[in-house]
Amino acid sequence: MGLTQALAAVGAAGAILFVLVFTVDGWTRPNYDPVRQPVSALACGARGWVQTANFLVCGSMIAVGEPD
Repeated sequence: MGLTQALAAVGAAGAILFVLVFTVDGWTRPNYDPVRQPVSALACGARGWVQTANFLVCGSMIAVGEPD
């Protein structure tokens, strides 16, 4: 596997991880309704650090995987 393919795999993993983290975080949050609230609403409150880290880590992974 070359560098380009490895970076593309990191980007794809970042997209999948992003969805996985916000789905699990949303399921475990009381009063969170994904139909009425955006994913960014998970960044509020005491556990907001989870979604904030999700945005930063997965966003960086997706940016790394962006083709030239």
